[in-house]
Amino acid sequence: MIRINLLPSEDRPRQRQLRVPGKVSLAIYLGAFLIVAAGAYTFLQQSRRLAALEAKRVEQNAEEERLARQTKAIEQLEVQSALLTQRLDVLKQLEVHRFENVEWLNAVNLVLPPGLWLKQLGRSQGGNKSTLEGIAEGFQPVSDLMKAMELSGNFNTVQLVKAERNLLGTKQMIFFTVSAAWGGSGPPPAPAPEPSPEGKTS
Repeated sequence: MIRINLLPSEDRPRQRQLRVPGKVSLAIYLGAFLIVAAGAYTFLQQSRRLAALEAKRVEQNAEEERLARQTKAIEQLEVQSALLTQRLDVLKQLEVHRFENVEWLNAVNLVLPPGLWLKQLGRSQGGNKSTLEGIAEGFQPVSDLMKAMELSGNFNTVQLVKAERNLLGTKQMIFFTVSAAWGGSGPPPAPAPEPSPEGKTS
């Protein structure tokens, strides 16, 4: 059967045709695509770079914390080493002056008179100066102490630094400080006995 379209030509349905873009449109589309592709590539590259920088920052922070712990540990070791060195030096000084310290304490003990008590003893680092601090029942024991130190031959340049009367509880006492140089020629020699009258010749 043959179909005949009796409608006028302007009313007849027409087949749709795909319109092919021109060269200008293709260039525009291609440029837009390239811009979008370049933006996406740049975004990916920046994201990767930021991720790498973040990972490096985390690694550097961890390294700084590790170095800070090591530095603190080293500082503690240095402090401990300095304290140990100081203690060793003190022990060496004590070892060097051990016998001299014993001799010095013995000499101090020998010159103490009755009625006098020592509260503190001190020596300079070189051991040349001695300081005796204490209390006495009066000024006479302090004077006896200074005389005994001078006569012992182990002390010289004996000086009274302080002598103050003060209460100790309810009793008046003398609080004193005496300084002296340690080191002498030993006790002075005893005077030679005088010849007896029987030994004299006329």
